[in-house]
Amino acid sequence: MPKQGFFTASTFPDLMQNDRSGKGFGKAALGHIERFALDTLGFHSSDEVGAASLEWGLENESNARFFYEQKTMCEVRRAEFAVSPTLDFVGGTGDGLV
Repeated sequence: MPKQGFFTASTFPDLMQNDRSGKGFGKAALGHIERFALDTLGFHSSDEVGAASLEWGLENESNARFFYEQKTMCEVRRAEFAVSPTLDFVGGTGDGLV
């Protein structure tokens, strides 16, 4: 889920899309940029991302971790949100740490 005040790994595909002319940012990119700017200025958006794939992932993440552990006999720990050491406005959360 996107974190306020950060561009995340989940938002990068949208940020890389151009508009139809190929010369400017696409609609999704502009939405992320606007949300980032508002968050940076202290105006936090209350809307949450509700994509079906994201919801499915959140509901099934613990099961996926469990089955991976069973198959590989490796412990998988939850990953925390990590901020880039060189770009303090970029971060992400991995699916797990093996």
